[in-house]
Amino acid sequence: MRDYILDIVRRYVDDRLRKSGDSNIQCRCPFHKGGQETKPSFSVNVEMGLFHCFTCHESGTIPTMLTLLGLPPETVDRETKHIRQSIRENLESMKIRRLSEQHTRDPFRAHTVISEAILSGYRWCPMQLVNDGFQWEWLQYLQVGVDRKNQRITYPVRDIYGNLAGFVGGRTMSGQYPKYKVYRGRWKDLSDNVIPSDYGPWFEEDYPSYEFRNHDYLWHYDRVYPRLLFGKEAQPLIIVEGFKACIWLLQNGFRNTIALMGSSLSQKQLQLLLRVNAEILLFLDNNEAGQEGTYKIGEKLQQAVPMVRVVKYPQGVNEECQPDNLEYSHLRRSIELATPYHFWKRERTTA
Repeated sequence: MRDYILDIVRRYVDDRLRKSGDSNIQCRCPFHKGGQETKPSFSVNVEMGLFHCFTCHESGTIPTMLTLLGLPPETVDRETKHIRQSIRENLESMKIRRLSEQHTRDPFRAHTVISEAILSGYRWCPMQLVNDGFQWEWLQYLQVGVDRKNQRITYPVRDIYGNLAGFVGGRTMSGQYPKYKVYRGRWKDLSDNVIPSDYGPWFEEDYPSYEFRNHDYLWHYDRVYPRLLFGKEAQPLIIVEGFKACIWLLQNGFRNTIALMGSSLSQKQLQLLLRVNAEILLFLDNNEAGQEGTYKIGEKLQQAVPMVRVVKYPQGVNEECQPDNLEYSHLRRSIELATPYHFWKRERTTA
C-alpha cells in the first residue's frame, strides 16, 4: 500500500516529497495557494491512507483526495482499488473505542459499497440550491447533484472510510413526497408487489442484495472523522439535522459540521460519535421536533462525551428557523454562546 500511495501522491499532488516520521510524508498542498505553497503543510500517512493539511485543514482518505482533485469517479475507482481495503483495515485499527470481539464484520463499513461511477449520472448543478444562496463550489465539493429522471437533488452518503453507501434525494418541487427519499434497490411493498430500484433496472443486476439505511451514517462524517483523528487542533463537532444546514455551516467556515439526516440519533450514529473524543454542539432546527430531538440526543450524549452544548437561536427568530436561515454573524455569535446541555435542559424545563 505504501508504494501505491507514494505513486499517487507523486503523480497527482507533488513529486517533491519529504519524509516526516516513519509513516508520514509531507509535500505542497494542492488545495490552497494553487499548490505552490513555500512551506509544505500537506501530510500523508502512507500506512493509514489518510491526508491532512495543517494550513487549510482539508483532510480525508486517498480516494477522497483524488475526488477533490477533480478526477472522474471511474479514475478514482481504478487508481484506488488496490488500497481501499487496506485503508479500511488500517483506519479500523485507529478507533478510540474498541469493538467487541464478537462482531463478525465491521459494523461501521457500508453494508454494500456501490460504485463511484453512479455519481456520473447526477452531475448536474442543483440550481434550486444555488438560487437559495448555496455556493456551487461547495455543492461540487460535496458531490451534490441532480437526478433528472426522478426529479431529485442527490446527496451521496458515505461510511467513515469514504465508501459510497447510497443516496438520499431531496425534493425539487413543492408538494413532492417524501421531502427526502432514501434511494432503494429492488423491494416489495406490503402487497408483495416488486418495486424497481430507484437507480434503474441495471442496479438490480449489479447489487441484488443491496441494503442501505441512511440512519446508520452521519453525513459528511467521512471528511470530519479523519480530521479529528489526524489533526491536532481540538475543535468542537457541530451536529445539525439536514443536508442544507450542514452545507450552509460548511460554506460559512464551520468545517467540523455533520448531519443526522433527521432529528433523532440512532444507536449506530451514537457509536460513530463515540469513536472520537470531541466536544459536541447540538444545532438542530428551532421547531418543536428539533427541540425534542435536542433533548433526547443530549440525554444520550451527556454521560458519554466530554462536553455537550446546545446552540441557541437568536431572539426573535420564528419557530421554523433552521441554521441555513441565519447569516454568518448570527451563526458565529450563536455558536460562540452555545450553552452547556444541562443548563439548556434546566431552562427548557422551567420555561
